[in-house]
Amino acid sequence: MGEQFVTEFNKSKEGALVVRSGPMLMRLQRVALPIIDAARKDWDVPYTLTLIKDSEINAFAVPGGPVYVNTGLMQLASTDDELASVLAHEVSHIVKRHSAQQLSDAAVKQGVAGILFGRSNADVRSVVGLTLSLKDREFSRGDESQSDEYGFKYLVAAGYNVRGMASMFTKMQDSATKSNEKLAFLSTHPLTRKRIEAAEKRAESYENGTWKSPK
Repeated sequence: MGEQFVTEFNKSKEGALVVRSGPMLMRLQRVALPIIDAARKDWDVPYTLTLIKDSEINAFAVPGGPVYVNTGLMQLASTDDELASVLAHEVSHIVKRHSAQQLSDAAVKQGVAGILFGRSNADVRSVVGLTLSLKDREFSRGDESQSDEYGFKYLVAAGYNVRGMASMFTKMQDSATKSNEKLAFLSTHPLTRKRIEAAEKRAESYENGTWKSPK
């Protein structure tokens, strides 16, 4: 499904906006590398990174490893620790198969559960259509909480500042408040004050030696 998404995405208008070189892409790859290395220990799939030239603050992941990040989000993340927190969160959605579950649920609701195995060209096209819609689907609070926990785990393993996640969450909330609009990222990744507080408490527990890594 991930491979099919990449193929269709590259054919789309957004595909023409992919950044293929330059310092911003180099930064994305550098920051992501230790995060991906840590995630592979839990779920070893071919993770890939794609940078999109788009001022909208957004990032998303699809089943099987592809992670997409907008330049707008990278500009908001002024530190590598903040950028790493978003990447760790997105990679966690892949590790915990959240998007794959969404795809399965969508197929069942549309009465096309059998097509998940791509039994015909028409079936494959139907699955691709469902997969392409994943970037606009809202994750549940449970999925978000779990991705925060595992994302924090990968931040720690990669050696980033554990305060980066709470800092980035706060920046996103402040940016949405100032613009009086809901950020694209927040439309699919619901952010509440409780999530920010949980990120702060998680960092505090790590610093005082009481944090326990999720298994």
